[in-house]
Amino acid sequence: MIMIKEKYKITEHTYLGSDLVDLNKVLPISGNVASLNLLFTPKTNKISEPGIYSIFFDDMLLYIGKYQGKSKDPFGGCVNRDRWCKHLATLTLRGKKVSCSLTTLINLENDIRNNSKLKVAYDEIFGQFNRDVFVGDRGFVTVYPRVRFAMDKWSIFKNLTSDDLSRFKFHYISFSHDNDMETLTYREVISFLEEKLIEHFHPILNVKGKDPAKTKNIDIIRYKEFLNNNFSLEENKDKVKLALNNSRFEYNEDVSDFEKNNLNLFLNKMERNHINSKFIDEIIDYLDSYTTLDYYFTDIPDFRISGVIGKYKNGKIVKRVLTTIKILKIKKQVKFNVLLPIQCLDQSLLRFSRVVKNTLSTEIAIPFSDLNNNLDLLIKVLVSVQKYHDL
Repeated sequence: MIMIKEKYKITEHTYLGSDLVDLNKVLPISGNVASLNLLFTPKTNKISEPGIYSIFFDDMLLYIGKYQGKSKDPFGGCVNRDRWCKHLATLTLRGKKVSCSLTTLINLENDIRNNSKLKVAYDEIFGQFNRDVFVGDRGFVTVYPRVRFAMDKWSIFKNLTSDDLSRFKFHYISFSHDNDMETLTYREVISFLEEKLIEHFHPILNVKGKDPAKTKNIDIIRYKEFLNNNFSLEENKDKVKLALNNSRFEYNEDVSDFEKNNLNLFLNKMERNHINSKFIDEIIDYLDSYTTLDYYFTDIPDFRISGVIGKYKNGKIVKRVLTTIKILKIKKQVKFNVLLPIQCLDQSLLRFSRVVKNTLSTEIAIPFSDLNNNLDLLIKVLVSVQKYHDL
């Protein structure tokens, strides 16, 4: 029983994986694992409350995690977009942007050397792929236990459908907004509760706090019963009163917490400059649906698009940034630095363009007023980059 001291109103929800995302088949990133060819696109309304979530597959508790919103706004962001879509993409090993660390891949390769059955599954799933493309961080980083889970369930995931996603259940206890409560207080409560739940259940896919000898096999019904008995749920099950003792604030970070919040940094910079973020959705939709280019956000913040260009003499694949997109501090412009000659551009882009320092790079600075009204200009930039990458 968690000791009760102060009370917090929360709401209890249960979602099916099929309620949370749409699946769309796309081209995998060039050189990557061929089965990484699905987009997990959020389809719910914005779920912006902070809280604790637990993921089940059939009758098995897989993972317990937390969502704390944005750094200065616990009710900012969206837990489905920022967390659950990524979980489904990595748990099924089907998301286009899924990648892993070199250590994860080495551990997997070491295991298949001594396990013929595992090697058969590995060969079926991974086939021929470039290690340098698969290893990295595209915001959907998987870890070894998740890879093994996906391999064990590959007969289901290899032809993944919405019906298959319905076998995933997401239980969420989310906090109601309290004008008198500070962001730090929400974070303290959430981190404390997540830590206690992981300590009790030791879910099979939590990296920290996992102890196989203490893992409890539990379905979502018994999980809810545990919450009822330990958190004093009200009779209607919709409103829950939680409280905790005066514990020291500790982070219990797991793989999702290591993901950088660079996309939000970039979007926040746009907001500060009073620029509509619609064009980011257009870029991501185009890149995901029609190209084999990779993309990521940095903490500068900026937005980068990369692809495979050429090889070194030793045969190693070279990944190179093809485009950097920045938000200028003045003039409300979106600036693209692209690695291609200016003459490769569409004619309609020439008035926005200039060659940078007599190099191959070209700078395209599009005023937002034009971009907002003519999103085809944006697509023409990306088409030009894709054509250059395909040469």
